[in-house]
Amino acid sequence: MRTTGLVLTALLWVGCASPQPAGLGFVEQSDWAFAEPPPTRPEAVITEIRSRDSLTLTDALRLADVSNPDLAAERKEIDLATAAIWQAKLYPNPSFVFEFEEWNLSSGSTIGKNVAGISVPLVVSGRVGAATSLAEREREVAAIEYLGGRRTLLSDVKRGYIRVLAARERVALEEKSRE
Repeated sequence: MRTTGLVLTALLWVGCASPQPAGLGFVEQSDWAFAEPPPTRPEAVITEIRSRDSLTLTDALRLADVSNPDLAAERKEIDLATAAIWQAKLYPNPSFVFEFEEWNLSSGSTIGKNVAGISVPLVVSGRVGAATSLAEREREVAAIEYLGGRRTLLSDVKRGYIRVLAARERVALEEKSRE
């Protein structure tokens, strides 16, 4: 009986703690040369950039990166995928089972039976590893989709910024030629 209790405790304890999921490696670092990572407090960055007199390209990129709702949603998708990795690493929870059965006899009396127990699911065939691997791939997909959307947005901002600079130069040249 004691051995059975120790085995059940060991099975339950194994699934209780899981290490933090590993980083995304190349996916995290590949895009920081394109633009630096988003800040932890975007509201402060937006307020600071909008209080300046002129807008530089770096400021425009930072403002677009911080205030775009699609990118914020994709960042949350990465966070959700990370939570799914944690969940996939855990063993299923044991459950307490209570069963009550009642039989009516032909004499009008009833016989009842109560059963209580603990149900511990056994994970076999590497299912935890397979679920973890799948969750890690889903997080990589979410991260790559985020980086693709971020690159597209920041490229559009750069093109727009250059068009504004070109338009300003055109106006300045036309003013000079008019004089």
